[in-house]
Amino acid sequence: MDRITLRQTDGRPVGFTGELIAEVPGPEDPGKYARWHEFKLYRMESGKYVVLISFRTTAVYGGSGLKEESHDDVFVCEDADDVTSLLTGFTEDDKEDDRYDPNQYLVGFPVGVQDYEKKQERLKDQIADSYGVGVGQLLAEAGMHDDGFVEEL
Repeated sequence: MDRITLRQTDGRPVGFTGELIAEVPGPEDPGKYARWHEFKLYRMESGKYVVLISFRTTAVYGGSGLKEESHDDVFVCEDADDVTSLLTGFTEDDKEDDRYDPNQYLVGFPVGVQDYEKKQERLKDQIADSYGVGVGQLLAEAGMHDDGFVEEL
């Protein structure tokens, strides 16, 4: 196990002894995308888990003054159930209390843009869908997937 330090946007760095057990990087060609999430999952020496969720954005809105910022969040989870609860919102009680919101750092379109509300909702849906794909990849790589998170076709 290694000594790991993770930086987060709105807090002090988090240091621990552990190992990286799963990772979902951003797109191979980020120039095609304005927003995406990246994930890293670590197992601490103590058996707890650390999740790094990174929201990445290149979105800038010309002369509007709006600019989104990339953001890194670090979460410590007691066990695999807490990890899946954080990432998916599913708990044994089907509550969404502790779920990470993939759109929390989204600024989106400037108000006043034609069809603003429709465009904003579509953008939120696209980000949430992309986030869900990344979460599925992370949980599968970590061996934390189960039939409750698998969409049967």
